[in-house]
Amino acid sequence: MAGGPTDTAREQAGSEPTGATLDRVARDQEAEVSWQMTPFQWMVIATCCALNIIDGYAIISLSLVAPSAINEWNIDAATFGIAFSATSAGAAVGAMWLSAERLGIGRRLFVLGLIGTIAASSVAAGLTTSMVDLSLLRAVGGCAFGALLVQLNLYVYEFSGARLRGVMIAAPQVSSRAGTILGGFPAALIIEPLGWRAVFYAGGGLSIFMLVLAYLALPESLQDLAERRPANALAAINHLRARMRMSSLSELPEPDSQAVKGGTFTHLFSRAHLASTLSLWWLSFVIAFLLYAIVSWTPKFLVGFGLTPVEASLGVAYSGAACAILALGAGLLIGRLDAWRVTFAFLLLGAAFCMLCGIASSPALLMATLALGTGCIAATYSGSLLMTLAAYDDATRNLGTGAVVALGRIGAVVGPYLGGVAIVASVSQMATFATLSILALSAALVLWLAMPSRRSVR
Repeated sequence: MAGGPTDTAREQAGSEPTGATLDRVARDQEAEVSWQMTPFQWMVIATCCALNIIDGYAIISLSLVAPSAINEWNIDAATFGIAFSATSAGAAVGAMWLSAERLGIGRRLFVLGLIGTIAASSVAAGLTTSMVDLSLLRAVGGCAFGALLVQLNLYVYEFSGARLRGVMIAAPQVSSRAGTILGGFPAALIIEPLGWRAVFYAGGGLSIFMLVLAYLALPESLQDLAERRPANALAAINHLRARMRMSSLSELPEPDSQAVKGGTFTHLFSRAHLASTLSLWWLSFVIAFLLYAIVSWTPKFLVGFGLTPVEASLGVAYSGAACAILALGAGLLIGRLDAWRVTFAFLLLGAAFCMLCGIASSPALLMATLALGTGCIAATYSGSLLMTLAAYDDATRNLGTGAVVALGRIGAVVGPYLGGVAIVASVSQMATFATLSILALSAALVLWLAMPSRRSVR
């Protein structure tokens, strides 16, 4: 691409001088991969997108088996809801704690272990005979899902070019939604002839396939090799850098001792990170709250306007399409502008469309504004994640990203719940969407006040 560093210039640069630090190597890497990506980098990103399909399938699988399991075990829907809550709670714990700990092993091996855990928990879920067992297994699987999501985002951040990073961050989220759609159809078809347990067995088989894919395609993290410094670290780093058409290192960079030990919550709330931590937590919570509250209750809103359930289901499909298109569009815009401006703009647009939902007077207008509002909120995800990854240093990035993802998972639970409470309490359409609009505006205000230094993040 015009304006980027040429291969000749890279060859003339030769090896990195000795005494380089991790921060300097990271900045050099950023410059070298800003303008283009090699087939190797595309393979890594594509693998991360494929692995995110597991998450999409897991989301839809529990919903599909719910009616059959409830009938077989003779329990009510509220009791079965414990399994949904256990999944979300496990994901929050996995994102915030397990992902930060990583059990003292490399990122690649950790990811393989997480996928193996997901596969085992899915197969075991098909063997359960009680609600308690299913909830415990979903909590274990959710914990692995939460940690996996953080690690995949870190992989994408590390191996994508800066100019394409926004859309690369958005791509795995789109693939997760694709997993919900593509996995939902075959899963729905096998329930009647094979029983609801077959849905979990299929999920286990899908996870095992993805485990093999990850084993073959995922490399070790450059940052992780530099921090852990195994015996072959320098050779492994230079091998990866060569596959990314980057200059080689003459010696290992000097590690930050704190980065090797890992950050703590004390670091997240230090003077250097406090404003970013609080604002990013609120941003992540609000985005997930709004997204899941609107999507979960879109059919109910549309049925209230006189549409049939089948017609109302089209609203969910339109919202999903809008989320995918606008999320990828926002990623491309981040490459041209920056994450702060794009996220801020889409929050304002999301707030505006929420207000329009409140005053919509026809089913068609409500369906259109719901789809556009949901899409604008989904479009803020990649920007918020990029600002998160850029806000923290090596010592706190893993924990900081995990905490932000965990707050999003909490918002994804609280949003639909409070949306249901509002419907039961007969809160008006105008009041409901005005509240959602105010929440979006509050996130935009926090972004404006607390994170001015992130306005150049790509």
